[in-house]
Amino acid sequence: MHLLLTGIFTLVLSAGAMAQGVTDHHPEEYMPMFTSVRCEGLEEYAELKPCADQAMLEFIYAHLMYPRKARRREVQGLAVVTFVVEKDGSLTSVQLLRDPGAGIGEEALRVVNLMVNGPPWTPGIQEGKPVRVQFNLPIQFSLN
Repeated sequence: MHLLLTGIFTLVLSAGAMAQGVTDHHPEEYMPMFTSVRCEGLEEYAELKPCADQAMLEFIYAHLMYPRKARRREVQGLAVVTFVVEKDGSLTSVQLLRDPGAGIGEEALRVVNLMVNGPPWTPGIQEGKPVRVQFNLPIQFSLN
């Protein structure tokens, strides 16, 4: 059994942010970040964001279990969970966008809900102010 998490995060700015036509990265615009003590002391976004993304992957790896039903039936595939990182860093509106079945989607949701009850994230920033950001998290389940 092998569990593979995709390292690609699909991040979509909220409708309000998209209406303002954000297409390029500017110094005052940042995507939200998972909070981790391992990234404390880092101040530059270029260092902090990869550290936060790696910490999130490690959190998911540490808590995710391949569902027995999926293993038994040899079900594999991509689960996609979406949620909103609010201006205060809290996570809301957690939903399953894609479910390969056999308990995989439920397991992906369970782990994301652990993040909901954890420490707040660093919110997204646009024009120097915190903004709501929709975050799509793909999780690949693979048996090898």
